[in-house]
This record gives sequence, structure tokens and C-alpha cells, in this order.
Amino acid sequence: MLFQRSSALPLEYSIITKRIEQAEAVIAMAWPKIVYSQEEVQALDAGNPYPNISVIDALLAIGILERCEYRRNPDTGFHLDDGFDFDEDTYLLEVKYKVTGIPMSLINDFRTLKAEPYFISFHSGGALAEAQSLHTALQSAGIKGFLSDDLPNGAPWKQDAAYALRAAKTVILIESEIYHQRPRCIVERNFGVANGARVLRIGLTPRGDLKDCPAWLEGGIQHQIFWNGGVFDLGSVLALKLPNIANLALRKRAGLELIRGLSESEVRSLATTLGVRGQITGEPDDWQNRLAEIMFGNNVKADQFGQEFDLLAIF
Repeated sequence: MLFQRSSALPLEYSIITKRIEQAEAVIAMAWPKIVYSQEEVQALDAGNPYPNISVIDALLAIGILERCEYRRNPDTGFHLDDGFDFDEDTYLLEVKYKVTGIPMSLINDFRTLKAEPYFISFHSGGALAEAQSLHTALQSAGIKGFLSDDLPNGAPWKQDAAYALRAAKTVILIESEIYHQRPRCIVERNFGVANGARVLRIGLTPRGDLKDCPAWLEGGIQHQIFWNGGVFDLGSVLALKLPNIANLALRKRAGLELIRGLSESEVRSLATTLGVRGQITGEPDDWQNRLAEIMFGNNVKADQFGQEFDLLAIF
């Protein structure tokens, strides 16, 4: 559901739910255009296999479109106001449709905040259907992104995932109960925060039921639950506002978690790549903390860390 609806979908239209969602996506992609001709609206119904069940009627019923009639002189373009007498041969009936539904905030934010591409991180064993439904809704609205799946283990998949995660401006965590126990989900979570993406937490279970969720994440990025009566509340997710980018202290905490996943030789190699090897002194046990202190001293250094960190080393 890409628009806030004034009414629930009547039962008789349930058979064309997918086509209604596709029509909503077309309207959402054209936003802020709000006036459509009769021909443009009819195109939304093209190919409908149920001629007696209209997509247009459904959009009217749920308050996304409003039908407007008026009279216009085709020669002069002059329109008559309501209540005036008119000659039907001179002033022809013209029908237009106005978009009255309100686009979901999340869709708008992705565009206005230039927050795409997105990356959806989830555990396949606990959130596959929910991740897919959110991904489909965003894709239908023309928002580009990547759906992370922690089942395949082939190297090409890992490379694609690493590339998409590094490029993501928004990282969406679908938090099932054991999300924070899954190694790949942990990496995706930590890198999203450390790399300065907007991180959106979508809970499928109460916060207290999340296993091994780190305290620094709990204190820094809001968790909201979208699981009502055994059903994923996609409409409420799409109505969210995107969060701000994490502050530097939170980025540093997530970056330190990533560094701790490296061996001593990998820490030395990363420090060399980042051009700070000479500043990494003291005992090896202190190198991880020292590297985090240096690279998250300011946002420019933190951004450099995100670009140079080798995700494949810990994926």
C-alpha cells in the first residue's frame, strides 16, 4: 500500500489487489502530479482480466482518486462554473481525476532526502516474507535497492552484497528475534551504521525479545515493532519517516565492532590502506581501539573508512 487510504478495500475488489497496488505505484512514481485525464486513468486499468471489476472504481472507493466533471468549450478552452446553464453542443463534458490519497512518508523521504539505494538486511529463517513485501513495495514505487538474503554462500553473491551495502544510503534492518545473532546480519548492521547510512529498524518482535541486540544500538537508533496480530504491518512501515544519519560516536562504536572481526595482520593491512599505519602503536591488543579512534575522529575519516574497509574479509 503506497498511499494512505480513506477507506478499507471493499471485499469485491480483493481479487485485483495486485493490480491496485501496481496502479498505486504508477501514481506514486509520477508524484507530485495530481490531475489525470480520463485516458491516463483508463491506462491504469489496461490488461485487467476482470472487465467487471474496475481498478479505477477501486481507487475511487478507497479514496486515492476523486472523479471530477466539468464543462469546457473545446474551441475557446473556457470552462463553466457549476450552476450555469449550458448548451451541450458547445460545452462538452470533460472528466478528470484528482489524486486525493496521501503518499506514504517513506516513499517521499527516499526521494527528497536522496536516500536511495537502500539495502534490506534480514535473517531468511525469520523474516523472508516481510523483507520481500517491503522490497516489492519500494521497487513498485521506483525506489532502487538490494534485498539481502543470508542463505546463499557463493562468492559472487557475497561480492554483489558487499557492493550494494557499501553503496546504500539507507540500510533497513528487519529485526526478527534472532537477527542480532546471525553473523552476516551483524556485519550488515555494523557496516550500515559505520558507513553513515540512514539505519531504519523494523521490529517483528518486541524489543525485549531481541536476542543479543547490542546496547549501543538500542541507545542510538529507535526500534519500532510492526507485527500486529500475527500480520506484518507494511502500511505503517511505509508511513514512517526516515531517521537521521547516526552521529559520529555511534558510527565509531559500529566501526570498532567491524575492526574487532579482523586478525592482527588484517588490522595492519587496513591501517596501511587508510594511510595511518604509522599512528598504530603500542601492543597489538590496542591496535583495534587505536584505529577506531583515528578513523572516527571526524566524518571525513569515517567516510574514508567505509570506502576502504574490506567487507569480504568478514562476510
